[in-house]
Amino acid sequence: MAQSVFKVFSGIILLALLGGAAFRKDGFRVMSFNLRYDNPADGQDAWMERRQELGLFLRAERLFSNQKQADILGFQEALSSQLFYLDSVLSEYSRYSRGRDDGDMAGEHCAIYWRKSKFALLDSGTFWLSEQPHVPAKSWDAALPRIASWVKFRERSSGKVLVVLNTHFDHIGVKAREASARQIAAWAKARKEPVVVMGDLNSEPEDLPIQTLLAEGLTDARPLNNTKPSFNGFTWPEERHKLIDFILTKGLIASEYQVNRSKRSNQRELSDHYPVEAMLRWME
Repeated sequence: MAQSVFKVFSGIILLALLGGAAFRKDGFRVMSFNLRYDNPADGQDAWMERRQELGLFLRAERLFSNQKQADILGFQEALSSQLFYLDSVLSEYSRYSRGRDDGDMAGEHCAIYWRKSKFALLDSGTFWLSEQPHVPAKSWDAALPRIASWVKFRERSSGKVLVVLNTHFDHIGVKAREASARQIAAWAKARKEPVVVMGDLNSEPEDLPIQTLLAEGLTDARPLNNTKPSFNGFTWPEERHKLIDFILTKGLIASEYQVNRSKRSNQRELSDHYPVEAMLRWME
């Protein structure tokens, strides 16, 4: 009897050790959020009507417990004027971004913010989702120039290094989305560090771009049974909502995931997309 108890106890300890080897208890929280560009034609949902409450939402996110704080945020569609406002709201964060029209300030950005007390910047860059990735260009059947911006960090507490990429696939070009997925997959595969790829991929989970990214070694932070849509279209009927925003990882484990459906005080949406959030943990 004592021997049997010892075997059971030993098994429990072994499982605990194996579980502990899989991932560290510490980690970091990421958010991907398409803000909807500043378009005055949006009427009640125009940026100037939304920005104060969207800023309050982002600040409230920072008031959660340490486990729930957003450490890295990726925003899509943000124009420079929108980013200047976010800079004032997210004063505890640093930002990297480049405009897609000229690689500087013009056009929409795929901006990355990170908590300065949590991460130190090591490197950064932007490339175009194009056959000419180093110059402002569009390719294939894309309607618009599209970019991917990335930042390499060192976590201050552990010294661990990771690379975060934020992108926005074309909304029209089917070939462009598929080619963009292959381009991003090759980029992620070439990185030796753990990788986070996040953004508005304008593709649903079963579509070829997502399947390409997963087949090439990236993992969806979303549990398979969580099919909540991330695109709401402001006034679109709910049956037309889609899941097109993703957080994908390599060399990390997602322990929490949610599509945050917070609204403004008038019950209108913060954006035409919901923010997607995940808690990520380091693999040993």
